[in-house]
Amino acid sequence: MVMRRLAPLCMVFALAPCIPAQTTVPGPVAAPATGKPSPGAATQAASTGTGAESALRVVGLHVVSTLNHRAQIEIELNNLSTETVTAYSYEIVGRYADGTQSRVAHVVDDVSALVADRLKLATRPFSTLRRGEYMRFTAEVPLDSLGAQPISIEAHITMVALGDRTVIGDAAGIDSLQESRRNQAGTIAQIVADLRSVAAAPAPKKAADDLIARLTAGERQPAQNRTRVALLRVVSRNLDQTPGAAGSALATYEAELAVLTEHSALTRREAK
Repeated sequence: MVMRRLAPLCMVFALAPCIPAQTTVPGPVAAPATGKPSPGAATQAASTGTGAESALRVVGLHVVSTLNHRAQIEIELNNLSTETVTAYSYEIVGRYADGTQSRVAHVVDDVSALVADRLKLATRPFSTLRRGEYMRFTAEVPLDSLGAQPISIEAHITMVALGDRTVIGDAAGIDSLQESRRNQAGTIAQIVADLRSVAAAPAPKKAADDLIARLTAGERQPAQNRTRVALLRVVSRNLDQTPGAAGSALATYEAELAVLTEHSALTRREAK
C-alpha cells in the first residue's frame, strides 16, 4: 500500500523552509537534497542494476545506530534521470549471523516539488529529488532474535515515477501508486470544495467553524473527514490573523489536486 500525506501546511501558508512529508520512510530526513554526494557515505551493498535504478540509484548505505530494537539504516539516493522524481519504492534486505534474513519494503510518494513549481514558490520543498540531486534519509530493519544488527545489508530501488509522468519498475508497485494517487485526489477534491465555500463566505472564520462542527457531529468520523477537519482547524486559527488564509490554502490544494490528477495516469517505460 502506498501511503502519503497531503500538502504540508508550510507550503499552504507559504512558510519557509518547507519540509514535505517523507511518506512511508521511518525516521527523520537526515540531510537536505544537494548536488553532491555526502562525504564518507559507506555503501555495503547498494544498487544492482534493476530497471528503476537506471533513473534513481542507491549510492550510500550503512547502519548508523540501534533504536527501539531496530537497526537504523541511512540510505543515500541519487537521481540519475533528467526529471524530478515524484515517487519511488525501495527494498532493504538484512542478513544476520544466525543465517536468517529480513526484507523491508517501502513506497515514498512526494509530489511537493511539482506543486511548488506550479505555485511558483520562491522557496522549494526541503527534501526533493530533482535532476542530479542526492538525498539521505533513515529507514529501519529489525534486529535478529538475539538483538544483533545485520552483518550485511542491501537496498534496491524497485520502482520510480518521474515528473514527465513516466514510471519504471515493478508493475504491482506502479498500479498501487496510481490507485493511491486517485484516492488522494478524491480526498483533496473534498478539501478544495471546503476551502472554496469558506473563502467565498462573507464571514470565512464562521464558515470554517460551522463546517468543522458539521463534520465532527456524531460519534464516528470517516478518515477523510478527520483530514478535512484538521486542515479546517488550522485555517480557522490562521483566519484570526490572516484574512486571506483560506485563499492561500485553496491555491495550494487546487495545485496539488491538479498535479495528483495528472500524475494518477502514468506511462510505463523501459529503462534506458
